[in-house]
Amino acid sequence: MKQRFESIAKEYEKSLYAQAVKRLMDPMDAQDAVQETFLKAWLHFEKLSECDYIGPWLMRVLINECISMQRRRQSRQRLYDAAMRAGWHENAFDDGLVSRIDIDRALTQIDESKQALLKYYWFGGCSIAKIAQLTGHSRPAVYAQIDRGRRKLRQMIG
Repeated sequence: MKQRFESIAKEYEKSLYAQAVKRLMDPMDAQDAVQETFLKAWLHFEKLSECDYIGPWLMRVLINECISMQRRRQSRQRLYDAAMRAGWHENAFDDGLVSRIDIDRALTQIDESKQALLKYYWFGGCSIAKIAQLTGHSRPAVYAQIDRGRRKLRQMIG
């Protein structure tokens, strides 16, 4: 079984890697995606080894892994953008001063109304006017609540 898996991995490795680089535009991420694909293939190999569609199955798993990686990358970018709008300095994430866990923990400690507004504003990409329309509050009230929430988060995280 191990030899069969190794031969399949050798057969498809280059084409999977090429597809991953094309989708992710990053050789290191592409290698990670291919490794994850082969890990999933190994875990399901007993079922797959008798199939004629291993190649297409591997490609579908790789594409799904690339999509997941792109979503995680976008989520990190939204978090970074939100932190910049909150007034944290540019290297806060790189310096290890602010992490996703810190922000999530801090968000849970502020009241739910401010929490919801901040999530709409930062992560949902909604404007103050759109949030006011969604919540039925005035624009100045929404702005004030977001500003208070942002200041409270800044105090909590540093």
